[in-house]
Amino acid sequence: MRGRAFMGLLALAGAVGCGWIAPLHDRDPDGQSQTDPQDTTSQPQDAGVTHDVLVEAEAGDVRDAAPPFCGTNAGALFCDDFDDGGVGDEWSGTDVVPGGNLALDVDVDASPSRALHASVGLKATLPHAFLFKDLADGPRNVTCSFDVFRDTQGDDISAALVYAFELKNGNRYWRLAFTLQAGKLSIDEFRDTYTTHLPKTSDGTVPNRQSVHFDVSVVFTPAPRLEVRVDDKVVVGTSSIDPNLDAGTLRSTIGLGFTGGPMAAWSMRYDNFICR
Repeated sequence: MRGRAFMGLLALAGAVGCGWIAPLHDRDPDGQSQTDPQDTTSQPQDAGVTHDVLVEAEAGDVRDAAPPFCGTNAGALFCDDFDDGGVGDEWSGTDVVPGGNLALDVDVDASPSRALHASVGLKATLPHAFLFKDLADGPRNVTCSFDVFRDTQGDDISAALVYAFELKNGNRYWRLAFTLQAGKLSIDEFRDTYTTHLPKTSDGTVPNRQSVHFDVSVVFTPAPRLEVRVDDKVVVGTSSIDPNLDAGTLRSTIGLGFTGGPMAAWSMRYDNFICR
């Protein structure tokens, strides 16, 4: 049932001319960059964020604490710490439909305080808001990492896509779809002809209003293998990767997309995204 729900969303994305199966056309998201300064006199400060930086954020200078994350990771395949520029400036494209929104904003109560904010509201259709990055002829071994801050309302049990990772070479493809439901992470694997729900070696919990670190690693040497870590705990490990994909295109996608009727609005914050 879950596999059909995922394929239904992927088919929906294809029907509007964008998604993960076919290349997406660049287009601007519906939302604009926004800031919402707050009084921090009685608020706890995030680790690593100085008082001066928070004051600058309130004054409209919404930079994270120095040194910049991407500045200290020179030589990475791709990096975006969401500190400068517009939404998706460094990315290959966006995929946003009515009901979904992407924005760069500041929230001194959240960690990270400066981040990409992806949100989806209650709509009759299945709203989604994604950023994607294509890395053509990617390396044989690659790890994509990022921080996530989940902020959902109440005990919502809706299922939402929060990340996708795809390798493609010609007609061959291998895709992972990460779903979050009731605070639990699950991962579905899509290959040319079948869909598999990957077994987890831990519960894959993603707490609400707490920063969580993701690492998604794919290696082809000495043998193909996938490993997913959440806060340094191995959640998934598998070796079912086609060796012919090692010279293909890597697509990494972050954002939100419902796989069924949402019960409440959802909000996710992403920061320090890097592939290396």
